[in-house]
Amino acid sequence: MRLKRSAFSMPWSASMMRDSLCAAHTRVWGLIDAQEQLIAFVVFSVALDEAELLTMAVDPQCQRQGFGEKLLECVTKLLQLQRIKQLHLEVRASNQAARKLYEKTGFAAAGVRKNYYPLKADAQREDAILMTRAL
Repeated sequence: MRLKRSAFSMPWSASMMRDSLCAAHTRVWGLIDAQEQLIAFVVFSVALDEAELLTMAVDPQCQRQGFGEKLLECVTKLLQLQRIKQLHLEVRASNQAARKLYEKTGFAAAGVRKNYYPLKADAQREDAILMTRAL
């Protein structure tokens, strides 16, 4: 939760994270540094021949150093070995850094979920961009 809170302005709650981690279809991968500190993680679910990236975070001090890209490469290779055909995700429309990372690693926009994410300051909501990658 420390990493999640430091990487996101509106992180999941501890109960949301716990529920995701305890679900039978959910998997978690992370990157640990030389001091055995978690610097990045990804949570994804698998159902039949498709997977969904549920959340991903990179420690702000380690961002833009290739760790997110490396983690996505490892996850997609694992999913390919398991014969998963598609990997899906949702990302805030305003999260340009994440969108660029996903596009760089082979994801393409596939749609929009209108008013999906809450905004911190008021009752307005932000769109989610649906992205997918064939494996």
